[in-house]
Amino acid sequence: MFISPDETSYRKPLISWMALTVFAAVFSFVYELMSHHVYSPFMVGLCLIPLAGGFLSVLVHRIRRIPLPDVRTQTLHCWSILTFTIGSMLTGVFDIYGTTSAFTKYYWILGMILLIGAVISYGIHYLKKINTPGKRYLNGPVMTRRAGKTEHPAALPEMPAYCSRIREAGRMESWSSIQHGSN
Repeated sequence: MFISPDETSYRKPLISWMALTVFAAVFSFVYELMSHHVYSPFMVGLCLIPLAGGFLSVLVHRIRRIPLPDVRTQTLHCWSILTFTIGSMLTGVFDIYGTTSAFTKYYWILGMILLIGAVISYGIHYLKKINTPGKRYLNGPVMTRRAGKTEHPAALPEMPAYCSRIREAGRMESWSSIQHGSN
């Protein structure tokens, strides 16, 4: 079975989020078995946080063929989902134990700050993609020149030999003026 490079880039995040979802579901199930029929909505819905926030998010990117965001955005998103998951886990444990803690609210605040940071980072990354001239991101290869090397050789036409001779002679003319014969 052949797997394109796009499918392999989605495989690791999908497996990681599914593993965290399964762990949260098993932890919630076992903890509630030992809680003598005392339940907490935070513990019951524990597996929904990594499922909806992580797995389904990456799955939507995969199905819609949207490239995954940059590493900074993915890291902020991952930490926000993990913070929400741990906050829900601790709140559920305290609810089942029959006590409260003033510190669990900081998990929700920190999770929201990280999530807002991920959204802002994604927006900045998206605006950079839109405003970068000469690049096509979603429908084709990147066509730019970096350090004298073309990333996709078939995308740019070869410069004829007489252009390099014109440059050597000191007359710097644009490629379009040479093609159209104007000076």
